[in-house]
Amino acid sequence: MSKQHITSKREHVDRPGISEIFVDFLRGVDINGGVMRFEFVVKRYSEPEEGESDDSRTCTACRLALPIAGVIDLFEKLKELIKALEQQGLIHREVVATPSETFQ
Repeated sequence: MSKQHITSKREHVDRPGISEIFVDFLRGVDINGGVMRFEFVVKRYSEPEEGESDDSRTCTACRLALPIAGVIDLFEKLKELIKALEQQGLIHREVVATPSETFQ
């Protein structure tokens, strides 16, 4: 069975006023009842006191809940993005030898 691209006739309405959220990394993922919840965090730094080391903490920036179908769609789009970044030379994939390859 061949894959066919199906275009939606559903209208998309852009909302330029919607806020954007910056995150440093993904802290955790939880699955519950066919929905995956992603917790994204941002690093926060406080001014170090004299003689103390730099103090930082992470704070939740946002939580994103997606049904499994949405997660699969996100995964496919991220794969396409990674491929485009590799083609542009912006990122390079590391090839790591598995233990069985190392001792042959």
